[in-house]
Amino acid sequence: MKHVNCLNDFTVDELKGILLLSKRIKADRNAYKHILDDKKLYMIFEKTSNRTYLSFMIGMEELGGKAYNQKWADSNFTIGDLMSEVKYVCRNVDCIMGRFKKAETTEGFMKYATVPVINGCDNTFHPSRPWPIC
Repeated sequence: MKHVNCLNDFTVDELKGILLLSKRIKADRNAYKHILDDKKLYMIFEKTSNRTYLSFMIGMEELGGKAYNQKWADSNFTIGDLMSEVKYVCRNVDCIMGRFKKAETTEGFMKYATVPVINGCDNTFHPSRPWPIC
């Protein structure tokens, strides 16, 4: 399992592989429309973003998966124990994408998660930003 916190988490070869795969998917979307069948993405937004929300939501849908969106203010993360809440979410989904105000929150999710966590943006890194323009 690999979390995505910043692009430096990847080797040059891994980044090239991601770009090549995205090029193949764009060239033949039908060949990949079921690659994420039965996969669930949990999206938690402490800070909003239309681009991040739509990119992940549409991407999951086009590849056969489901995405579930929750505002931070509507979650138990504001009142509960981070470890317990993250572990509960992980029992229900295959991946988490979080857009947080502080890197410490991203790091907490990555520390306790048993599924991959994608940093959708925090005050330190924004690793998902360059991909839509590729």
